[in-house]
Amino acid sequence: MKKFFLLFLLISCFVGFSQKSSDKKLSEAIQAFQEANDITGMIASIPLFKEANNKSKTWIPAYWTSFVYSQTGRISENPPVYYDSAQYYLDEVIAMDGLSEKEQSDVHVLQSLIYGLRAGGFWSQGDRENGMKYSNLDSDALSRAIKLDMENPRIYLLSGTSLISDGLRNQDAGYILAGGQMLEIAKAKYEANKPSNELYPDWGKGWINFWLERAKIGD
Repeated sequence: MKKFFLLFLLISCFVGFSQKSSDKKLSEAIQAFQEANDITGMIASIPLFKEANNKSKTWIPAYWTSFVYSQTGRISENPPVYYDSAQYYLDEVIAMDGLSEKEQSDVHVLQSLIYGLRAGGFWSQGDRENGMKYSNLDSDALSRAIKLDMENPRIYLLSGTSLISDGLRNQDAGYILAGGQMLEIAKAKYEANKPSNELYPDWGKGWINFWLERAKIGD
């Protein structure tokens, strides 16, 4: 009995140490990513996220790795390669058990973001078939997210940016106005739903003012 207890204690200590090591590495990775001034800096942060993920059994490092790949892809010369990697790490999260509804909502939100980025690439190439395919997948993922957590600010963020983008492209003031209102809701949701864990992937708040400025075009 004593041997079993000692073995359990050793395993618990190892898991706790491993998680602390992962958290430290993830914190370093987030800081490196946030301080990056260009794609070179963003790419340099990716191995840190991957290392944190390799040391962890939780969903947060894999989610962060997926998000960073998605954002790097946005400004790269070969976006699909980065979007494929973003999907790979998000699929790791999707395969995990035990996520709360709030966490699952954020998984679907990131999935929506990745699909939306893919859709944008196809639309810009004039590929209507794939543009429509991924736009529909984007909408479906966002619908799943809101069913799981209506307080998730990133739902309103992505809805707002999408409406403003469509409004600017089609010169539709109604879409632009609606998008701006969605972003104001997102801003309030971010303030009301601050995560208790500082490493929680609470991304997107910094995008709001940029998009609100774009929503003023044509006033």
